[in-house]
Amino acid sequence: MKRAFTLIEIVIVLVIIGILMGVTMKFWSNRITDLKAQSFKDKFADSYTSVVSQDLASSYHGQEHYQSVHILIDSGMSYQYDSGVLTSLIYDPQHMSLTNLQLNDHAVSSIQLSLTPYHIWCANDGSSSGVVSFQLLIDQNEKYCFSISLDTCALSEAACE
Repeated sequence: MKRAFTLIEIVIVLVIIGILMGVTMKFWSNRITDLKAQSFKDKFADSYTSVVSQDLASSYHGQEHYQSVHILIDSGMSYQYDSGVLTSLIYDPQHMSLTNLQLNDHAVSSIQLSLTPYHIWCANDGSSSGVVSFQLLIDQNEKYCFSISLDTCALSEAACE
């Protein structure tokens, strides 16, 4: 006599598989979000480092000569030389923002750094020195803190308070 699975046994197995898939997908969904945040943070740091490295090595970008690079840090991020765009970050204002800008422990609404080709220094007005610190917020869940030394233009990740 042949023995087959009953409908109840098949339904129970499908329910167990569904529960396991739901738990697994929730875990991987969170992991994907974390990896996207880490990727954006790394892209931000790499883009900044690339602009500063190019500025220190050459006064040309895309076969165009420039006198200085102005890096504006406010609610978004943009890099400019003269009147053209040098490079830009992928920025989604609904999910990512720069906040808590600080210049020598004084809060400011925006900071513009000026980099001159071949010179290893930058400053918000060309004369002051110190450190600019800010937070990079991603999806209101991930927070990364950075600082830029105005003496060397170096970007470094800092501990968030």
